[in-house]
Amino acid sequence: MKILFTTLNSKFIHTNLAIKYLSKCWKNFDVTTKEYTINEDVEQIFFDILSKGYDMVAFSCYIWNIEQTLVLAQNLKKVRPEMKILFGGPEASFEVQELMTKNPCIDIVVAGEGEEAMLKMSEIAWENLDELLEIPNLYLRKGDEILHRSIEKSLDRAMVTQDLSIVPLAYEDATSESIENKIVYYETSRGCTYNCSYCLSATSKGIRYFDKERVFGELKKLVELGAQQIKFVDRTFNADPKRAAELVDFLMQIDDGKINFHFEITAHLLQQELLDKIKNARVGLFQFEIGVQSTNPKTLKAVHRADQFGLLSENVRQVQSYGNIHQHLDLIAGLPYEGKERFIQSFNDVFELQPDALQMGFLKMLKGSPIYYQAEEFGYVFRSYPPYEILYNEFISATELMELKQVEEILDRYYNKGRYKNSMRYLYSFFAKNGYELFEKLLAVIEENEIDLCKKNEEFLALAKLSEKLGAQQKAIEIKDDNSQQRTTGQESSKAFADYNHVLLLELLRLDYLMMGRNPNLPDFLKAKNVASKEEIFELLKEEGTIAELGFDESISPKEAFKKIQWSNFDYDVLQYKDGNMVAQSNVVVINYDYLRRGDERFAAIRRMYEIKH
Repeated sequence: MKILFTTLNSKFIHTNLAIKYLSKCWKNFDVTTKEYTINEDVEQIFFDILSKGYDMVAFSCYIWNIEQTLVLAQNLKKVRPEMKILFGGPEASFEVQELMTKNPCIDIVVAGEGEEAMLKMSEIAWENLDELLEIPNLYLRKGDEILHRSIEKSLDRAMVTQDLSIVPLAYEDATSESIENKIVYYETSRGCTYNCSYCLSATSKGIRYFDKERVFGELKKLVELGAQQIKFVDRTFNADPKRAAELVDFLMQIDDGKINFHFEITAHLLQQELLDKIKNARVGLFQFEIGVQSTNPKTLKAVHRADQFGLLSENVRQVQSYGNIHQHLDLIAGLPYEGKERFIQSFNDVFELQPDALQMGFLKMLKGSPIYYQAEEFGYVFRSYPPYEILYNEFISATELMELKQVEEILDRYYNKGRYKNSMRYLYSFFAKNGYELFEKLLAVIEENEIDLCKKNEEFLALAKLSEKLGAQQKAIEIKDDNSQQRTTGQESSKAFADYNHVLLLELLRLDYLMMGRNPNLPDFLKAKNVASKEEIFELLKEEGTIAELGFDESISPKEAFKKIQWSNFDYDVLQYKDGNMVAQSNVVVINYDYLRRGDERFAAIRRMYEIKH
């Protein structure tokens, strides 16, 4: 029997962990795994699968690929009616009867985790329906009937693999080529300590752990194979503080100087022992994803999520003080008891922490999640097709959600991508802890000036235009002060603009531009009045100690170093700018970073500002 386990990933860099496990459950069969993406031509995928003559094709189904997967399955069944089509994954695990009734092309569905089901299926002949139906999370088509016989009182329990020791090694046959330029997904546990009503993890209770020695062995192998990023899919990586500390210790031991490990953690559970360990980690080794979702106690209670934002904030700030770990915080718009204004408060609470990235997600009414069955209670109306995103509920309107989506686009472009760190930090200092207002005003400037964000220079122009607007507001305040001999009362954010410095913003914006890479096409509105010549910079590179101070290997020649730098004159000491404070003026030149470096590491090559004597 010839079997294909496959899926359509959302991007080329993504990989699928499920089919790696499940394909290995079919011992003594001719089994192939192949991963496509949703960006590929469905017809080409269809012909590729069809040409191999498989007897069964097993699809791993998710919200991003279910529609294209159904098209593939339908066409395969039309051409090869005898081919068995098996569906599994989150999009096939709930409302299975309806899914199979609407789609006669599906012969089998395995709901939930599939290792136990696959191991048993591989030992049973297709004709032996009675034995097949003893598998509790298996749904089977017989003519027009959908057969299912759960032998468990709780289907939830039947949908999980209780004994993780039976799960095959996902990366036993991995090669350097198979993981090259990919995010490697890995898990050390399954399940979650929480029962958040918007999450599918709420369908199973408790956490199950993989054997620690197994985990250590696989991770060591993946690092030795040259993995660039390993992303842990554990729902709460630090649920067991002792185990998390041991794993972090191990990961620091196998660090090859290039690998990055991404965790989803619960920040209020971070204990001092773990905080002390990560403090000494290499810059870029660890990356934390932290779900806040809301800071409204009533909202968090309604979705059964722990409310400890105060402790979470303390730990986020402590990790931030180390300067070596990227922190990505999440919010969800559309939760119960959180209208637009209350969501903005949650946004401002979290943005005040100044994480490396803040993701504004929008509630998805996932089949199987508890909140899906509360739609009527909270007045939810949502899209009937994947990803089942909320349209409105009794707390927030469709128009308000669209307004949030517009701001989310600006947030992602100007903050989350990290390209405007210096200029955004300066701008935020004038918004009195109201980060949402900053992005709202920036959106307004973009719309008023019809700025095309697809053009890099116009992206910068939008910030310059916003700066002009704030500068005009500053002038208005100064005029009022001159007329009244005292500061006028009003919004705290408005009063702050009396100290606004448009010239400093432009210099910080120029620094951000230069830090994006070696690009000589600086926009006219960002160009400095006087710029050091190439000859002056080259002479500077010849000075003893300059090469090393810039972060280059001392063996590199001034000529080679010159190819990897960027410079400009500044009227302010922009590298010393911190937290919105004014900085001393000085006629200086910035020598920029090694553009071959990745992420924040490339900025490490900026060491100081050099004064050029004319």
